[in-house]
Amino acid sequence: MIFVSIVMINYGEETIYLTFKGEGENWKAEYQVSGYKSFFERELTITYKGELSEISSVKKLEFSYDNSISSGNSEINFIMSPDKKEFSHRSSSSGPVESYNETTKVTIKWNGITETIFLK
Repeated sequence: MIFVSIVMINYGEETIYLTFKGEGENWKAEYQVSGYKSFFERELTITYKGELSEISSVKKLEFSYDNSISSGNSEINFIMSPDKKEFSHRSSSSGPVESYNETTKVTIKWNGITETIFLK
């Protein structure tokens, strides 16, 4: 019998965990950066503030983020009415990381409406 064990230890590597939040008229957003300086994940989560029934007619939802270090976007086409109010976009990177005082611009488009939120 052969047992193989792989253990990854990041000795002395700085752990990163940053959270940026903001709120608009219809949506709230949270952008997180977490991991280590050599490899980390970014996640943007947007949440509709109203009732689920209020977005039942949405056929297409687009949302994006942009700051001095990174940008990303997602597009969701609904065949049926949305069954949740929270949507996420994730990515991984090994490049530069945002600073704690970064401002991230989030743009959300649905049913011909555009809302922009600045996260701090």
